Amino acid sequence: MKRYSTKFKSRMVQRMAGAEGISACALQRETGVTRVTLSRWLKEFSKVPSMSKQNNSHSKRRGRRSATDKLRILFEASDLPDEKLGELLRREGIHEEDLTEWRSKATVALKDGKRKKSETTPEAIEIRNLKRELRRKEKALAEAAALLVLKKTLSDYFEEEDESIQKRTDK
Repeated sequence: MKRYSTKFKSRMVQRMAGAEGISACALQRETGVTRVTLSRWLKEFSKVPSMSKQNNSHSKRRGRRSATDKLRILFEASDLPDEKLGELLRREGIHEEDLTEWRSKATVALKDGKRKKSETTPEAIEIRNLKRELRRKEKALAEAAALLVLKKTLSDYFEEEDESIQKRTDK
């Protein structure tokens, strides 16, 4: 069984799936790779997200959208009824899945932006510093309490020792 490089497989798939793609039979005659193998490669590569987007006829036009264009289209699409939405999608050369993806990415970006902004406000910085100082002081207080307990334990121990010595000398 002959092994082919991923680069070679990718080239063959692109030749079959491109805008002017040729059939697996024609490619078999040209390259000598069996039609079954070529078809299997095409099926495997179509499952890979990056390849399936490259094979899409609108991929070049759809892939070059700026963030401003995407937001403009999202705003236009937001208040359109279904029949008008189809016209917009055709006019812009995009699919409904693109709108869904852009909407979710915009939502995530807005949430992340809000979170990051709130983390850098002066109040947030002051709260973070105060929490850090509070943790430091709590540790120091716990250490001081431990030292006091140790001091009391030692003084109690030595008092008991002194009492036992006193009792022995009294006898």
